[in-house]
Amino acid sequence: MKEINEFFTWVRSNNWQLELSSDKKQFPNEVLQRYINIPVEYTSFYEQITLCVNQSKTSWFLSEEDFFQTDESKFIWNEFEKISIEAAEDDEKLIQEVNEFWDLHLPIIFRVGGDYEYYAINISNGSVVYSFAPYFEEAEEVAISFYDFLDKIIKGVILI
Repeated sequence: MKEINEFFTWVRSNNWQLELSSDKKQFPNEVLQRYINIPVEYTSFYEQITLCVNQSKTSWFLSEEDFFQTDESKFIWNEFEKISIEAAEDDEKLIQEVNEFWDLHLPIIFRVGGDYEYYAINISNGSVVYSFAPYFEEAEEVAISFYDFLDKIIKGVILI
């Protein structure tokens, strides 16, 4: 929890918009069924935020609104997976590979200021990975845990 509070201090001092809620935020059943082992350190963070977005609104932590989004004209939590499946056209093997990748990677941050980019939690080991368009499924590990990820942001090692 200390790590999260330190990150919230960083967010405020870096002109991000942060809205916290006293209501515990929930994931949709679809997400909970797909991602059985979401790390507690991330859920503790997610449950507190209503909004966490940079000043230009081009980089944001996915919130309950993103996970429950139904408006097709806005980004939803699995937007990059949908883009990859569409790009795969009717290649069933490629579609299966895309689905298998995203079955293990829960998106947590989207960036859309230039290329489409994201950070996601690898559900199998709790690490955080990064990738960008058009090769969303070619992700590289950038932190060994969500708390390590927040610490690297605070220290300027990872720029969001």
